[in-house]
Amino acid sequence: MTGWRRVLLWAASIVGGVALVALGVFVTVTNPIAAGLWSSVLGAFIGLVGVALSVYGIVLARRASDDTSTAQSVTDSTISGDVTQVRRVKGGVKLGAAPPVLPIVGPAPPSGTSTPPAAPPVGGQSVIGSQVAGPVRQIDDVGGDVETDR
Repeated sequence: MTGWRRVLLWAASIVGGVALVALGVFVTVTNPIAAGLWSSVLGAFIGLVGVALSVYGIVLARRASDDTSTAQSVTDSTISGDVTQVRRVKGGVKLGAAPPVLPIVGPAPPSGTSTPPAAPPVGGQSVIGSQVAGPVRQIDDVGGDVETDR
């Protein structure tokens, strides 16, 4: 937590505590009937604020899940077949028969001397720093059916 957020959190805690103590003193010294009326009104406003914050939290959670939870990445891998990434398809998907597994032919990747790959885009599909013997298929955000054949 950064410094200014920590100060803000402490200040809000202190103000909230003082407000609760002041409310307790007010209810104690006030007429019981008036205190009941005040507590009903304050409870209604606090309930409305709670509902508004809950709706706001749901909206934020949906935005976060739409942006980041659908990220797909294959990084620093050796794959002897193909790579298929499918996400957010609202219809059926037919990719065809799986290809036969082929051995990877070529030089071995250098051990520990390569630079780290760039980070994949947030929420995107990526194949980074990998050796893939077959095709790489990335299917994203399709409103209907997808059919691919080899």
